[in-house]
Amino acid sequence: MSEESTAQDPVQLARVRHPVRLIAAVVVLAVMMGAAFVAGGLVRSPTSDALQSADIRLPVRVNVEERVVDAGFSVPAALTPAATAGVFVSGASVQASDQAPTANAAVSQSATPATSEKSLPKAERTLLSKVVVGSGDRVRFGDLVAEVSGRPVFAIPPTVPLYRDLIVGAEGTDVRSLQQFLIDRDFYGVRVTGELDSGTIAALTRMYAAVEYELPFVADGQRGLAWREFVVTPADDLPVVQSAPVGTLLSPEVPVMTLQTTPATLTAQFTKAQRDRIESGRTVGVSIAGAAPIASSVLRVGDLVTDAGSGASGYPISVAVPDGAVVDAATPIRLSNVDQPPPGTAVPAVAVYQEGGSAYVVLAPPAAEDGGTLPPRETVAVTVLTQSDGWVAIEADERLIPGTALLVEP
Repeated sequence: MSEESTAQDPVQLARVRHPVRLIAAVVVLAVMMGAAFVAGGLVRSPTSDALQSADIRLPVRVNVEERVVDAGFSVPAALTPAATAGVFVSGASVQASDQAPTANAAVSQSATPATSEKSLPKAERTLLSKVVVGSGDRVRFGDLVAEVSGRPVFAIPPTVPLYRDLIVGAEGTDVRSLQQFLIDRDFYGVRVTGELDSGTIAALTRMYAAVEYELPFVADGQRGLAWREFVVTPADDLPVVQSAPVGTLLSPEVPVMTLQTTPATLTAQFTKAQRDRIESGRTVGVSIAGAAPIASSVLRVGDLVTDAGSGASGYPISVAVPDGAVVDAATPIRLSNVDQPPPGTAVPAVAVYQEGGSAYVVLAPPAAEDGGTLPPRETVAVTVLTQSDGWVAIEADERLIPGTALLVEP
């Protein structure tokens, strides 16, 4: 056969010998597939049952317990250096003559004759002639703190405003304050009258004699109070940081000594939850430069403050620097708790709900008997103290004793 005749012949399909049998086989196959589909819909596997029941939520019961819930704390702290104040001497004391008073002596309390055979030598310079207290000593009101140009210098409180020399008969608020000061220092024979009398002079004489000095002459022939022999110290019983050496020329810029008015402290900011568990006197741990904590004590717990720049709020806490610790402003410091609170009422955190800023728990109702109805849902307001590790410490409540069942609602 030529190639031309082959291309022009029509394509012929082979005939099926048994068409009836083919149709029957197709019908049987269709029926079997339908039956399998129906059977698959009726049979349920365990996995299918679990998936179907996953949406069913059952209430969970938990119990109130008595246990320790300690969230602890670890907060950064910073060093607040000690505050100091210098003590300055106004000038060398100038003694008058010890001769009998002149006619004008009673009028002028600070009269000093230009010449006198019995005139006492005048100090030419305000010089520290003797160191009485040094670094580490403490200064109380009434103590002898130095000898300046051969004369004693005593510490007095700011409430005694001395500004002039005083002799018998002088009157004023300075005299009244001096008398009260002497009484506070347990000097007998002094009355608060506002007039310098013999009883006040006698007390001052004993005060000087106790440190082996004599009361100075502040007018011809009259002993009295020389105001330059007293210096004001900021508070009672302060430690001396530094004392000037003998021979120091004192001035308004050169102090006779420096006192520590407030000690160096460690300060930190606490949250409200942390602040509620801290009180003055409590022991905390101080970790310096990553070392093991050293026990120290809380000095002060401040009120809530808000930083104007960042808007962050917190409670300032002051802690004493541990004895012997060496710290500076660049040293990393952390405060942590070292003692554990006692056991208290606690509930699982999942059982505590919040609504309108208040916390509450739901009491689990008793099981209904004989198909009866359950009692109405009952809630109890709680005050949260702290939380840790899935538990919440709450204030004690007679309705929430250990063992009380609570409902964890779906």
